[in-house]
Amino acid sequence: MAYVIGIDTGGTFTDVVALDEAGKLIRAKALSTPPEFERGILAALDHLSERIGITTQRLLKETSAFCFGTTVATNALWTRTGAKVGMLVTRGFEDTHHIARGVSKWAGLPEAEIKHQTVIRKPEPLVSKDFIIGIDERVDWAGQNVVPLDRGQVKKAAEALVQKGAESIAICYLWSIKKMEHEIESARVVRESYPDLYVTHSAGVAPTLGEYERFNNAIVDAYIGPVTVRFLNRLSEQLRTAGLRCELLTVKADGGSALISGALPLATIHSGPAAGVLGAKFIGGVLGENNIITADVGGTSFDVSLINEGRLFYTREPVLEKFSCTYPSLEIKSIGAGGGSIIWPDPRVKTIGVGPKSAGASPGPACYGFGGMEPTVTDANVVLGYFDPEYFLGGRMKLYPERAHDALKKVGDEVGMSVIDVAAGAYHIVNAHCTDLIRLFTVERGFDPRDFTLFVFGGCGPAHGIEWAIDLGVKKVVIAPFASEYSALGIALSEVVHTAQYFDYSMMPMDVDRFNGAFEKSEKMLKDHFTRQGIDFSKCEVDYLLYCKYPTVYAHQRVPIPRRQYTAKDMEEFIPSAFDNEYEIIYGKGSAMASAGREIVGFEVRGTYRRIKPSLKSLEMKGPDASQALRGERDAYFYKLKKFIKTKIYDHGKLEPGNVVEGPAILEAIDMTVVIPPGVKADVDGYSNVIARL
Repeated sequence: MAYVIGIDTGGTFTDVVALDEAGKLIRAKALSTPPEFERGILAALDHLSERIGITTQRLLKETSAFCFGTTVATNALWTRTGAKVGMLVTRGFEDTHHIARGVSKWAGLPEAEIKHQTVIRKPEPLVSKDFIIGIDERVDWAGQNVVPLDRGQVKKAAEALVQKGAESIAICYLWSIKKMEHEIESARVVRESYPDLYVTHSAGVAPTLGEYERFNNAIVDAYIGPVTVRFLNRLSEQLRTAGLRCELLTVKADGGSALISGALPLATIHSGPAAGVLGAKFIGGVLGENNIITADVGGTSFDVSLINEGRLFYTREPVLEKFSCTYPSLEIKSIGAGGGSIIWPDPRVKTIGVGPKSAGASPGPACYGFGGMEPTVTDANVVLGYFDPEYFLGGRMKLYPERAHDALKKVGDEVGMSVIDVAAGAYHIVNAHCTDLIRLFTVERGFDPRDFTLFVFGGCGPAHGIEWAIDLGVKKVVIAPFASEYSALGIALSEVVHTAQYFDYSMMPMDVDRFNGAFEKSEKMLKDHFTRQGIDFSKCEVDYLLYCKYPTVYAHQRVPIPRRQYTAKDMEEFIPSAFDNEYEIIYGKGSAMASAGREIVGFEVRGTYRRIKPSLKSLEMKGPDASQALRGERDAYFYKLKKFIKTKIYDHGKLEPGNVVEGPAILEAIDMTVVIPPGVKADVDGYSNVIARL
């Protein structure tokens, strides 16, 4: 038996799925173990092998593809525990990272925080000024050498930075996007003297217009690079020792995967949420759902994305901790609203708040019994009767409701609220945060959430998702049997993807030879990358994309076009039309601004090496009677009724296709809990998905 394994290392839990040759999916879960996340991965693999009925060594030996997503880079950035970065820049531009842009004060912040202009600040720089050294070199906008590179100066600068304690070097030269030889040569000089030092350069990360964003790319990559590489090396070594024979892959923020030897640390940030979107797209394809809102609630965050007419949304300018960067990634909006989000008192107004701070896996919610003293959303769900303390993780982990009660009481005493009012209020508040984000993500793009199906996943999502749909007016909610491991499934399904970018600015129409030449150069860079990874480029699917904009609009738009030799007529007609059409697909009919003119700002070639996908099989439909899965009843609190009511409890694993469950009801699985409010009916489809129709 050959297995494909996907692992998602979250802030609280590590999820793993295995797909066998018959398309059967087996899943397992273990607590994450920061900072040594590899321990949690190996524990999850042990649980998985137990469920299959074989040893972990045999499981790994029979694995044909192993891909994982990691939060190591994300955590290092969020907690500011990355490397001490040294920086080489074109002389005269030493302060670019510190000056930043005006928008950096509020980049990535929710609207509620942006309103407080008097207290928000620019992000704290990742490189201190005394670790930035100017180098005598200069390339102009046309790619011509103005000042030659002084290699001796580069060597002395690197020595000075290492002596100060630099653990990585970021090389960022002006206009390296037009000619990157100076950056490449500088990196070579540094590596010759310090072969173990992590070195990155801006045009090598993402050759895009805007030196501030491009410099941020290299700085963030240098900041998280050493800790990420050390983790990848440790994990690879331990998996090899445990029996893994295939190449180790890691998923990226653009939804693709790469061999760890060719993975850019920067691209692994937010890779877990991106994989969840891939899982939703796969299941949506099976169910014939093309318009999907993806809603992922884990232990730490709530992540939202869209699939419109089967197409994913990408951004070229993600914001990482208020640092604007430029590299392709799936467009996902996130807030601190998860199962581990802390409930806190606000005595000034005698009420409570929820998040964004999270208890994570350590110390975790108070009910875990790991030493956590602050109440969380998970504690509220226990007190409200949604989570069974004796059946958490299928009974493998016991919860302590009395500790949840005590933690909630401390908060309640500070604001004059009862324990139940605190728990119910927190449940309602976190739901409101989630629905607000969904509205923001859809409406600002011209979409009505009522026209979409809501796919709810993540360990905590199914306990909240149907309430979101009621609030949003969404008519259909899909909760997969492996909703808790959606991201792990997406990781297992991810393709090997690499991109090559080439910057070249021009108003339309562009010179046709220049246009065709840009794609030829990008394609050559991409082919070289796959070849270095040992992958036959002729077996890859290749997509060609333009980045275009209107002069009056700041944001660039990603425009897919067919690969061919374009003509001067195409430059006048086809390319402008392709941009206008794509813009209107994203922002609505009539939104294109052709009269303003059009600009080309860059080229991208994206190569995909496809791995075999499983084919999920639909099971025989049974009758609507779900009594065989009924476990009993317990009291559960429902916010709209303002009281506890008798609620039927079902064993999720015993539900059969065709069964119908009427709320109030709770469906319990080993890795998730589905809460069905009063008045809502849910049925089970042929793939064991729970479908709530509202």
